[in-house]
Amino acid sequence: MDKSLSYEEVLSANIPNKDGMAGFEVPSMDKGEKYRKVITGKAINTGAITKYESVIVDVYDVLVAFKVTCPARQHAIKKLLAMGQRGHKDAMTDLKEAHWQLERAMQLEENHERD
Repeated sequence: MDKSLSYEEVLSANIPNKDGMAGFEVPSMDKGEKYRKVITGKAINTGAITKYESVIVDVYDVLVAFKVTCPARQHAIKKLLAMGQRGHKDAMTDLKEAHWQLERAMQLEENHERD
């Protein structure tokens, strides 16, 4: 059985990370918390104990992992990943703004191809 943990559960639990160490070192809670998510992998059965390997990432970790280097695409992805969750804009506004950013990304790409 795969169990997803909340951000708070991971911080308070004694869960081994990928190196087998207990717990996580996480920066103090700040306004960037809404961009941090716990990603829980598949259960690792070690006999009598089932462990869940988890990692806390933010949108910037994802952008680096996928090698997204265009600022306009970065901005659009950030809006899409946290759509309607940032506290001051609803989902439709974030979708429209992401669309504008993607249009700008296409312009940048076209300019780059011409050079």
